[in-house]
This record gives sequence, structure tokens and C-alpha cells, in this order.
Amino acid sequence: MSSSPSVRHDRGPGEDAAGASGAVADPRRVGQRYRAPARLIGGQFQIESRAPVWILAGLSLVLTSLIFPPVGFWPVAFFALTPWAVAACTTVRARWVYLPSYMLGVGYFLIHTFWLAPVTPPGYIVLSLCFGAVFPLAAWPIRHMFRRHGASLAIALPIVWTAIEYLRSQTLVGFPWYLLGHSLHRVPVMIQIADLVGAWGVSFVAAMVNGWFTDLLIQPIMIWRRDQPERTTRLPIGSMATLVIVMMTLLYGALAVPPSPPPGTATASGTQPTTGPTASSERATGEGRAANAVGPLVAVVQHDFPSFVDSRRASRTSFTVIYEAYMALVRQAAAERPDLIVLPETAWYGYFNDEFLNADAAYLEKIRAREFPNRTLGDIESYRNWCRETRERLIEVARSSGATIVTGAGSIEWKPLEIPQRVEKFNSAYAFSPEPAAAYQRYDKVHLVLFGEFVPFRYGRLHAVYRWLNSLTPWGASGVEYSLSFGKDFRPFELAAPSMGGRRLRAATPICYEDTVPHVARAFIEVAGRTARGDVDAKPIDLLLNISNDGWFAHSSELEAHLAASVFRAVEHRLGVARAVNTGASALIDPSGRIQARVSLQRDRSAQLRPIEATLRELGAAASDDRRLADLLTKMKLQLTSIGPEFGFMADRLGQLAATASLSSTADRAAHQADFSDQIDEDLRTVRRWQRRPWTAPGYVMARLPIDPRRTIYTRWGDWFPTACWALTAAMVLDWLLHRVRGRPRVVRSAPDRTSQG
Repeated sequence: MSSSPSVRHDRGPGEDAAGASGAVADPRRVGQRYRAPARLIGGQFQIESRAPVWILAGLSLVLTSLIFPPVGFWPVAFFALTPWAVAACTTVRARWVYLPSYMLGVGYFLIHTFWLAPVTPPGYIVLSLCFGAVFPLAAWPIRHMFRRHGASLAIALPIVWTAIEYLRSQTLVGFPWYLLGHSLHRVPVMIQIADLVGAWGVSFVAAMVNGWFTDLLIQPIMIWRRDQPERTTRLPIGSMATLVIVMMTLLYGALAVPPSPPPGTATASGTQPTTGPTASSERATGEGRAANAVGPLVAVVQHDFPSFVDSRRASRTSFTVIYEAYMALVRQAAAERPDLIVLPETAWYGYFNDEFLNADAAYLEKIRAREFPNRTLGDIESYRNWCRETRERLIEVARSSGATIVTGAGSIEWKPLEIPQRVEKFNSAYAFSPEPAAAYQRYDKVHLVLFGEFVPFRYGRLHAVYRWLNSLTPWGASGVEYSLSFGKDFRPFELAAPSMGGRRLRAATPICYEDTVPHVARAFIEVAGRTARGDVDAKPIDLLLNISNDGWFAHSSELEAHLAASVFRAVEHRLGVARAVNTGASALIDPSGRIQARVSLQRDRSAQLRPIEATLRELGAAASDDRRLADLLTKMKLQLTSIGPEFGFMADRLGQLAATASLSSTADRAAHQADFSDQIDEDLRTVRRWQRRPWTAPGYVMARLPIDPRRTIYTRWGDWFPTACWALTAAMVLDWLLHRVRGRPRVVRSAPDRTSQG
């Protein structure tokens, strides 16, 4: 950067006045032997106005916006922080740094969490304003260590950045998304160190390279002389550290990633080719049912039912339509005889727990009075019958196919012994075994999403605060008390794998965003480790099954960001991950973090969607002609089911909306016809999206999910690495505090100049 009124080259920390360029002054005392000078190649520049700080912060904002989905250009992650770090360290006045850094942080989260805005605009703004503080918090110790101690940014920046990422990920208000290391989730060789240091270590390496680039720009560069060994600089130290860490990361990654299995041919509905042996090849060769198979045969099911805050929009799709659409996929997957079928979180809008399904009238009345005051007991009875029938049909499929079915649903219980007495609702995962005498297994979500799944202070003296906070949420604004209760423990599931000779496996089932929180997966493993297994050498957990309802955020970049976090859980614990999501990014991830297979519409099926667009346009034009509508809906149903039975839901939904409009009163007909027309427009967009982004379409994928016997340092020691970074960062802050208390200025040298000491 050339000199200008606002940016000038100046001596760096530790340079004497002659250190701008040329030879460094080397005064000799009388009688002292002459010593050859070290030549200064470059010097530190200083930013002396606000404008360059804002420009550099803005440049980092542009660069960081490119590293995560939807762009996902990961190489930029290695220098995206460099402009901001240059500004933080070289600006003359500290107060000029913090506001641009804060605005950079706010912009960072506004850009990457834009998917929150349609669901909760206030939450979107508050999250960005709160977490935007991470950038000025990081700038504070980094600037202090450089300007006071002349520290190499290749060392100081990764330590502080890792500590700050760890800090913002803690507790129920933490947000462990969009870590710098997450941008590298598609670079397997770079992320294998996560089994030692977690995702934090990958962020550390990326931040270290950023710091090294910063050193190149702002550190003084001197030629080392043999007769002046004391005149070493920070740049060689940082360069050597960066080279060693990056090379060790790549070497470890190359050794830790096993060869990819040979590609197979998908037999699942609407999927791209999978990797590894498939169901059809196994039945043909007889090898797939061997006891020494590499892992269970797992099918993940995905449909396309977005969730809506607007109750009118949400009500357009009935429970029956959703039920039949999912069952169509479950039956297809079950026909392939997998060991395990995984469905998304809340795939069924019902309560499947025995406490509810087997309750007497008095128990049901308690639930009705507290949770459904606007419903009659008859309504609750009818709803319970539907829940019971749905659960029984799932169990029937499990027993007929020999596959364990894992799915999301709700649980509800009356708690008369609690103070105060209450009804508790849980977000649950259920496992239905094919074994005739086996009871279902249930896990209740422990790590709930603040304001998304619960509002604090519901019980106790601060209930008035709860009511106010609840009224600010999208659902509470209409008077709904939607808060869920916390699960009691991280309970793993046990399941049998017929294709592995009936081997018993254990699976952790983090629900929704629980798999983005590193300590949740470790908690499942710790709980499982307390229970003895028949095979004492086996790992406590064999698989991670993430069931998620990302439908609140439609088909945004949130889907890929969530998938990126899941990749790191696989590597950290060397566990295969099966993800079932209701609107996209359902996938199988191997223990090395490679995406083994994902649901995606095949090209030949995608081509069959084009005639459906024309039919939808005809439906829109014939909205007032009931006979014409009936013919077109029949035609559309045939077109959709020719692609696959799971696509027929679109015609069923439009048929129900058309029937409601035709049977409604004159006063209500206009509103129902508007719903019908709006749904046609939405379905047109959906069909086009399926062709443009086939991984958001309904379908399932099936492959063997490898079981990795490796036990990891991260599983045993947890977040030891970010904790160490946090301790070092705290020491930096303490040093700053001591400096402020003492208030004595001190000249810092890059190396002691003994010849100038009198």
C-alpha cells in the first residue's frame, strides 16, 4: 500500500528511527568491533484516518460473504479476514477500529442468517446485532498483542479467533454456525484434524493462514545475518509456524482419509447414484447380508413440506396429505429391505407416546383444558385415534420389512406432581423395532432452541416476563403457548442390523440443530459409555441419526450450512451420519466427513416435470369451472404419480382446496378461491425449483453407512483445544488490563539491539 495522507509507512514495533528502509543504524561504542547491519526490506504502515478502516472492513465483509453457501467458494476463507486484521493492527487510534469491526460483524450475520428474516424478523435483527460483537472483541486482544508486544499475527489471530468462536457457541443462547472452519467442509483433507481438536481446530488453521497474510503486509522484513542472530523478526517465526501447522494438517488429513468405496447404482426413488454396495446388488450376490459387512444399510427419507408461521398458509396441507406422502416413500424404501429407515423431525404432526395414546378420559381432559382450551374432548379423542393409527401403520411396516424406523413426532404428558401442575410437551425421536415384542424407544430433545422451541421464565415468579416475551414471538403473538419442555437425558437407541448378521448397534439421534452443537454428540457418547455392551471393544455409539425440520426456512442456504455442521460431527467422532430433512440436504455422511449419498431427483424424472407446469397453468385458468377442474386434477395426479407416488400429494392438496372452495358459502368462497390460486402459483415455483435444484425434491436414498472403529481424541477430551485458546486469550486481555493500570508507556523492539544500549 503506497504512502498517502491517510496511510503512511512508519517504523514497526521494535524498529528504530532509521528502520524505514535501507540499512538499520548500528551505532558502536568506543572500542567495540564493527558488526554488519541487518537490512530492512519493508516497514509497517500506519492508517491515520477512518476511511481506510471502513474500506478494509468492507472488503472483509465481501470476502466472508463468499465462503459459505450459497456461494461456498472455500479458498477465500484463507484470506477473508486479512483486510480487517490489517486495519485492526495498523490504525493509529484504537477507537477507529471498533465501530467498523462491529458493523463488519453485524453484516456478517445479516448476510449469512438471512433465512431467519421471513420467520422472525426481530430475531434476525437481534441475533445479528448481538453476535456482531465478536469482531470487535477479537480485534481488541489482537491489536494489543501486535502493537504492544509485536506479536506475529500468524500466532495471535488464530488463538483469539478460535477462542471467540468458542465463546459465541456456548449455552442455550450460543450460535455455533458459520464457523470459519465450516467453509472447508467439502475439503476432506483439511478437516480430518477435527477428530483431534474439533471444528475449532479447522478454524484455527484457516485463521492462521489469514494471520500469515496479514504479517506479510504489515510486519517489517529483515535479512537475517549470521553475525547478528539476535536480529530475527516476527515474520520468519510466523511463517515457520504456519508452514508447519498447514503441512501437518494436510499430512494428517491424507493419512486419515480412507480410499473412497467403488461407486454403486442407486435403487432408491428419485436419487442420484450412491456410493458403496446397494440393496439390489446385495440380493443378487448374497454378500450384503454377511455378518462382517462394513455397516448397516440405511435409507433416509425426504419430502418437501415447508413450515409456515402463517396458520392459513400452513393449513392448506392437511395431515392426511402429509401422511400419505411420507408413507409412499416409506413403503418404497422398505421394499429394498434396509436395516434402518430414517424420517425427518416432526414428519408426523402427532403425539406417539403411550401416556397420551393410552390415557383415560380424566387424563385427556387435563391436557385439553391446559393445551387445547378451544377444542372439545371429542376433538382430542378423534385426534388421538389418528395418532394411534399412524403409529400402528409405521410399526406394521417395520415388522413386515425387518427395518427399524426412526422418525420425529411429538410427546405430551400430564404432570400432576410438578409444582405447579402442568402439561409438558416434548420434541421427540421414536425408534420402532421390527421385533414383535419390542417396545418403542424415545428420545426427547434436550438442547432446545431459545424462542424457537421455548420461551424462558414460563414457571415461577417471572411468569409476567414470560408472557411478554411469548407475545413477541411469531406464534405467541396470537396467544399460543408453544414452549416445549427439556428432555432429561441423551438417550441412545439400540437397533438390530439384519444385513450384518443381526448385529446390535447403538445410534445417537440429535434432533434438528442439536447436531450443530458439538457437545451434544459427545453427551450421547458419554451416556452410552456408561452402559455395558456385549462387545467390550466396540465404540459406545455406532451411528449418528440427525432428524431435522428445516422447513421453517424453506429451501434457503440454511440447508447447506446445517449440512456443513453435520460433516464435522462425523469427523470429530468417526461416526457415520444419516440426515433426514423435510425440505432438502438429506444425506449420508461417512466417518471421514465425505458426503456419501444424498437425495436428489434424477434427470429423467426431472424432465417429466415439464408437462406438469402446463397443467398447473391450465388449472389457474379454469379456477371457476368445477368440471374442468376435476378433469385437470385427475390428469395432474396421473402425471405426478408416473414420476413417483410420493409426488401425488400436489394434486391431492389442490383437490382438497378446490373442494373446500366449491362447498364454502358465498361469503367465504372468495378467500378459499384465493388460497387455491395462491397454491397453484406456489406449486409452479416448486416444480421449477425441483428442476433447478433437484436435491430439494421428494425422494429417498439408500447406502451402506460405514462403521469406523477408531476412537478419537476429541471424543475423549472434548473441547480442550478451544479452551486452551480461550485461556491464552484471557491472558492477553489480562496483559492489556495490567498495561492500562500501570499506565507506563514502553518501547517494544522486534529484537534487542545490544549495540545501542549504553
